[in-house]
Amino acid sequence: MEIERTVLDNGLVLLFRKTAKESAAIQIATKFGSSYEKKKDYGAAHFLEHMAFTGSEKYNRKQTTETIDSVGGDINAFTSHETTRYHIKILPKHLDKATDILGECMQNSLLLEKEMPTERNIILNEIRDSYDNSLSFVFDSFVKEAFKGTELGWSILGTEQTIKAMSRPTLEKYYSDYYAPNNLVACVSGNTDFDFLKKEINQKFANKTQKTKKSKLEKPKIKQSEKVFERDIQQTHLCLGFPVMNAHHEDANAFELIQAILGGGLSGRLKQEIREKRGLCYRIFSDFDIGSEYGYFAVYVATEEKNIPKIKSLIVKELERIRNKKESMQTIKKAKQFFEGKEIINLENPLREAQAIIDSELYGWKNPLNRIDAVKKVSPEAVQSTARRRLQVDNITTIILKPGRSKK
Repeated sequence: MEIERTVLDNGLVLLFRKTAKESAAIQIATKFGSSYEKKKDYGAAHFLEHMAFTGSEKYNRKQTTETIDSVGGDINAFTSHETTRYHIKILPKHLDKATDILGECMQNSLLLEKEMPTERNIILNEIRDSYDNSLSFVFDSFVKEAFKGTELGWSILGTEQTIKAMSRPTLEKYYSDYYAPNNLVACVSGNTDFDFLKKEINQKFANKTQKTKKSKLEKPKIKQSEKVFERDIQQTHLCLGFPVMNAHHEDANAFELIQAILGGGLSGRLKQEIREKRGLCYRIFSDFDIGSEYGYFAVYVATEEKNIPKIKSLIVKELERIRNKKESMQTIKKAKQFFEGKEIINLENPLREAQAIIDSELYGWKNPLNRIDAVKKVSPEAVQSTARRRLQVDNITTIILKPGRSKK
């Protein structure tokens, strides 16, 4: 995979992957997410993501989306712990519209006071939707508890209290500090020309830089904990896991194989043991999420309340198994094939490819294929040693949401 890279005069990192696909995608990330907010400003990064689309001098709120809708494109954004990313999927011949719109959103948004009540209400409804969604609730609660006392334990959406108190000057300050071009990474995947892209981005992103001071995030104190919540629901939802290494650590490569062995598709051990052999649940999966300064592994199951002790025991048994017994070459080979296949298929989507290329830039991999190659070189011994270090079976964070009377 050939990726062209340049740093523009304004400090913006521009990445490009030329393809023959009929569609193209552009994603631009600012290295600012919820973990870099001040405590009193929970939800500011996400609020700013919403406000960026509300209009500039060139495009009003409606024109911002209509410009992309009119050519069949798709525009969206999301906020994470460490970044906020804006993206557009579009035909290559309309990439100039995409760069223009994203330039206005990320450099020239007016952040109008009159737009804030609308976005505030939308976000408050989003928070309530997340609370009502059992899967979202247990995962959010897991992250909050596992990273308790650190910035990573803060809610990306914020709380109703912080969102209601959010002010325009607060958002303007974060916008000025973190949306300067030298804090941005952009990637385009599609059938276009790199010189054209460099010209477009240079024209549409301000020729200014800003010094951004981001302190290192606190490391969580890993300890055993359990929280139980009740709702007027039919199933019990379980989420358990623990913090692990970040994306820069060499253990992350071996952990991808641990994730594949435990949670890889229908044949992953957790699904086989808990669902396929015993019929204890319908939905079960594991999640391995890493960033520049964090990582976690978690298992989610939806089941009957009476099954929870048995399921927890089976999960711990599988974690102990991979810690205590070296995996066969055949098992490791299958896990590598699973990881490679998933990653390559993912790269067939232009937007996912652009996102993966930005991840590679931020995490030091340089190229998504470099990460795949690194994982393919992991030995059975490395998998077991990583499992022993990272599968914290004595320090599991457990969240249970069960039927009962809700206590909000």
